[in-house]
Amino acid sequence: MFALLRNRVAFGLSLFALAAIRAFPADPDPLYADLAARSYPVDLPSVSFFNPWGERLEALDSIPEDFGLRVATAARVYSDQKVRFDGYVGSEDDGLHYQAAADGKDGAYYGDENRKTYRLARDKKVDDLRERVWVCPDYPIHALTLAGFPLRQAIVADWLTASDEYTAYGRFASNRPTDHWFFRRILNVQRYFRRQQFYSEDRVTQKQYRDPNYRPPAPFAVGDVVFMGHYGDDDRLGPWVPKHSGICAGVDDRGLPVKIYNMRVSVKMIDEYDGVIDHTRTIGGKHVFFKRFSDRYSLVGHGRVIQPFTPPPAQPAPPELALGQAGKDG
Repeated sequence: MFALLRNRVAFGLSLFALAAIRAFPADPDPLYADLAARSYPVDLPSVSFFNPWGERLEALDSIPEDFGLRVATAARVYSDQKVRFDGYVGSEDDGLHYQAAADGKDGAYYGDENRKTYRLARDKKVDDLRERVWVCPDYPIHALTLAGFPLRQAIVADWLTASDEYTAYGRFASNRPTDHWFFRRILNVQRYFRRQQFYSEDRVTQKQYRDPNYRPPAPFAVGDVVFMGHYGDDDRLGPWVPKHSGICAGVDDRGLPVKIYNMRVSVKMIDEYDGVIDHTRTIGGKHVFFKRFSDRYSLVGHGRVIQPFTPPPAQPAPPELALGQAGKDG
């Protein structure tokens, strides 16, 4: 699949360069320009279960030392695209409009914060940047994949070798890679990093984060996938079960994240971890106010790609999967 994509890129990338330059801010960074051109405009023939937006993806044969920078640059590309959150504060049906970004039609659904519903937007353009909407795990999935690591394929390959690890030994039998929702369960992403890449369980408290002498078990790095929990939720899971995710965009001298690319809070898709957000959510029927980003999102752990994905020998998937054909479109 990726050999075919590389051939398409070699032939077609220059054809889309001008359109990509017009779509993005001027930037002298050649890596940024390359990733931006790979991401947009949409290449409809390339749309697939593993490439839902029809991007001109490239899979790296090895993981370079600057891969974290590649991931952060990919995250910046999407930030400049102004990808929107597919929902609104308090919505319970987030993520229903994901595939509109590459369906060959004009139209996108945006969460309307004031009306607490969705609105259809059309601008007489087919699959332009305005159609791209996400829920939080889409950010690391897309950023790592655009940077050169096919995370979707890697997770599915791991699932095929150890499906019980993903179904909680039968207690979550429906957690199968049959639709895009499989990749949007942050526990699946965490599970993959635990099993196949670098992963550190941090559980950094607010007091520890603000302690100048505290050091995490393993330093964060730019490009790491950051796993976060929620403070203040009215449930029994607590703040150390991942419910949110992002990409580390900067660290301090202690090795803790200071900026994180993520969905939901900032329209710029990047937040200072200890920055002011003045964010109110309805939790358990009550309005709960969070002054800082760190008041809402706990630091659970972080993952890092340290080895490339090598596709396993061709083998038929279990017939009941019919990858990408069953379930919600996402």
